[in-house]
Amino acid sequence: MVKRLLRSRAASMVTCVACVVMAIHGAHAQQAAGPDTMPITLHATAHFTIEYSDVPEATVARLAIGLERERTRIVSDFGGSGPAMVTIRIHPSYASLARARTQAGIEHQEPGFTVGTSTIHFLSPLVLRWSFIEDAISYLAHELTHCVIRVRNPRLDGNPRWLWESLAVYEAGYKKDPKTLSYLNQLRPPSFAELSSPGDQRAFGVGYTISEFMVSRWGREALVKLVDADGQVERAFAISQEQFEREWFDWVRRTYSL
Repeated sequence: MVKRLLRSRAASMVTCVACVVMAIHGAHAQQAAGPDTMPITLHATAHFTIEYSDVPEATVARLAIGLERERTRIVSDFGGSGPAMVTIRIHPSYASLARARTQAGIEHQEPGFTVGTSTIHFLSPLVLRWSFIEDAISYLAHELTHCVIRVRNPRLDGNPRWLWESLAVYEAGYKKDPKTLSYLNQLRPPSFAELSSPGDQRAFGVGYTISEFMVSRWGREALVKLVDADGQVERAFAISQEQFEREWFDWVRRTYSL
């Protein structure tokens, strides 16, 4: 029930991953020096240490409760494997996040990223101007899914990207109505090779439906099965990648009346 409520809430978000990326690009030029000199405060729970400086303590406490709830669900979804402790660094400015990104060798401009299985960097929701704590919880659930998958199968570290993002989008509940995506409405679905190209934002647009299709076709365990198969469709489901992609879009057309 918790899972359904979160997905329902996340599905109605005005802020989506791709929109935030565009907002960050546009805001860099206007960004003044952030409050990087503020002292860092720690908030610890059973499985998280949250480092923050500009976010109210009460907000962080609510965030921590939501993260513990999401961790329980996500770890269960992937067979009980998960990092024992995750450090979440909430950056108070674009500049602070950019320094962490450079240090980690991360090239993309998204508002959050993971390092290994136990560290998540995230731009402050105050900087992002997110009004609802659920937005931050859902975004961090996306990043936490990456950490959990790395624990389950260290070989599946961002590759194939279409699967990597599909699973995280699905767990976070970022469901984008296919009818709002022009390329799907025009019956021009991207190939999964295209979705795996660095920076292709369509992976966030269609990612939910890819996982949704697998669950509909083979059951919830299909997601774990494909993770364990290193993302190799033929090993997991005994069909070719080409057939998998064709069946996915046929399913999307039927399910969403395209």
